[in-house]
Amino acid sequence: AGKVAPGTVIGMREGALRIACGSPDQPGAVDLLELQRAGGRRLPATEFVAGFPIGAGDRLQVPAPAGSSPANG
Repeated sequence: AGKVAPGTVIGMREGALRIACGSPDQPGAVDLLELQRAGGRRLPATEFVAGFPIGAGDRLQVPAPAGSSPANG
């Protein structure tokens, strides 16, 4: 398997959404069994992906904390 940036979707595996994590010298992956959009309800990964298409190569983003701005560093 090739190196993938942390937060990159690897794909679905056994009902879980597999996401790359780690560092270049110690790559890894985490399997998300449930996901929840802001203001939504928690769903099994298979249901979430059916209603909100996410595919291999997509990258998850971490939202900025409330009250912060990119200019604040």
